[in-house]
Amino acid sequence: MSDAARPAISAAIGAVRVGTSRPLAGTPHASAIDKHAVGSRLWLGTLDMAALDALCDVPNLPPGWRKMLDKRRTERQVEDWTKRLEGR
Repeated sequence: MSDAARPAISAAIGAVRVGTSRPLAGTPHASAIDKHAVGSRLWLGTLDMAALDALCDVPNLPPGWRKMLDKRRTERQVEDWTKRLEGR
């Protein structure tokens, strides 16, 4: 990002501060919530039970994700994506 863009972005989002809280500090990087890893497990390896189990063990997982993952593990099927993909 160019230095010229920084003031405009700061004004748009407000002050940015570095946090001191690290709720996943003790979690190995590989099991921390990472958008690429989560995405690959949710949409590419949809019924990889070991991956679903590992994701369910991630602390601070959003409740909606946990519910979806638990349902996939229990029913051993992926939810219907038709509405999301085709708008029906």
